[in-house]
Amino acid sequence: MTREETKRIIMLIKTYFPNYKPDDLTFTVDAWHLMLQDYDREAIELALKTYLTTSTSGFAPTIGQLIDSLTAPQRFAQLTETEAWALVRGAMNGSIYHYQERFAGLPETVRKAVGSADNLRAWAITDIDDVETVIQSNFMRAYRVECSRETELSKMPAEIKGMISQTLAAKESRIRIGKPAEEGYEELPESVSEDFDRDVALAELRDTLEQQLLNSN
Repeated sequence: MTREETKRIIMLIKTYFPNYKPDDLTFTVDAWHLMLQDYDREAIELALKTYLTTSTSGFAPTIGQLIDSLTAPQRFAQLTETEAWALVRGAMNGSIYHYQERFAGLPETVRKAVGSADNLRAWAITDIDDVETVIQSNFMRAYRVECSRETELSKMPAEIKGMISQTLAAKESRIRIGKPAEEGYEELPESVSEDFDRDVALAELRDTLEQQLLNSN
């Protein structure tokens, strides 16, 4: 979005919400443009329409609320936990011998929740009572976390997404365990893999960014 397009969004908000009266319109436009410049005008206008037709608060939207409206189609398109589990149960059929192909055929978010093709194979030979209780519960919890993570990531600026990708890639490259030597991976102690946690990595990155913002002020 250009600055003029951002100004148009602000003026639309002022029109729809007469009580929205920024103290300094120029500064407000500059501040909004800083946060929305990576988005298309059409997308933000659609987000504003979504907010106008779904919010009953009576208050003007914040930048975060508009960006959240942009992720609504993605959230609605996500499989429910029950639908995702049904795909996993289907993939488990025949996974004793074809577990890699079955795992690869699952949607990416479902694959992340399963964890690995080896997990799928292990579940296929697990007692059915455990599958329908403990494993199902653990999968649904993991799937819920992955969906939440994807939604949160989709709201972040492109620069932050890039930093997160670089941070995770750097850590994951150091903890590939059990790969054949000819593939060029170094075997590391199992304890190293236990130290890696994607949520911890994201938290560390957020702390770093917050500190940089504080230092810049």
